Amino acid sequence: MHKLLIPLLLLSGINVWSASPAYGLPARSPISPGRSADRPNALRIVDRASAIASLVDVPIVPGRATPIQFQTGEQITSVLLADPSRTVYTTNAPIGSEQATILFLRSIQPLAFPGVTHAVITNLEVVTTDAAGTQRLYSFNLVPATQTPNAVGVAIVAGVPGAQTLLLPSQQRAMLSDIEVGLEVALQRGYTTAADPIVDRVRTCLSIARSQSVSIEQAAAASNVEVRVLQALAQLAIEQRLRETVSLPP
Repeated sequence: MHKLLIPLLLLSGINVWSASPAYGLPARSPISPGRSADRPNALRIVDRASAIASLVDVPIVPGRATPIQFQTGEQITSVLLADPSRTVYTTNAPIGSEQATILFLRSIQPLAFPGVTHAVITNLEVVTTDAAGTQRLYSFNLVPATQTPNAVGVAIVAGVPGAQTLLLPSQQRAMLSDIEVGLEVALQRGYTTAADPIVDRVRTCLSIARSQSVSIEQAAAASNVEVRVLQALAQLAIEQRLRETVSLPP
């Protein structure tokens, strides 16, 4: 392992010399190589299977609209916002019209609703229906944030090439995009340099995983990259996203 990655692994809570300890934070959104955190991508792509199987974090920034678009041929038929006191939503067409495919979320000044409980991070439940009449439930965590997010919104798609996941010691799963974010953060913070051979090997690993039907572990072996390095990079991305959130009073 390259010596410049040792501080990265230590900061990420992963033992450099042995198995990694557990850490349990949700995965966050990606940032493409060459883009800074203040230049957001259009939409963060999430495959439908992952969106149904786990909560999807959606940063909500004051003064910005955050879209959630369903690019799956499904229409939005029902929406439940658990805590409506700080966030409002609208759709691109009336719900139930068989044309609503995009939710737009906006932060507002806190409102007082008698009897309504509050949460810093509330959940949004969306029910969709496809042409065959199949209903699906999607769950989102709306995370208050103060910094411009890496993507302005979320796009749910039927399938994503390279949607493989990496099991973390916490039993959470990280996506390829998390590893990609972590690599960019490591470069920005000086934990390693672009000239370090490990950087090219990690990028090769990501390319193999995206272009071939192999697991991340198999791509890592083919690229001569230790899996715990990929885990550390994913954790670094998680911590970077955590820095963008802000706690609000209950």
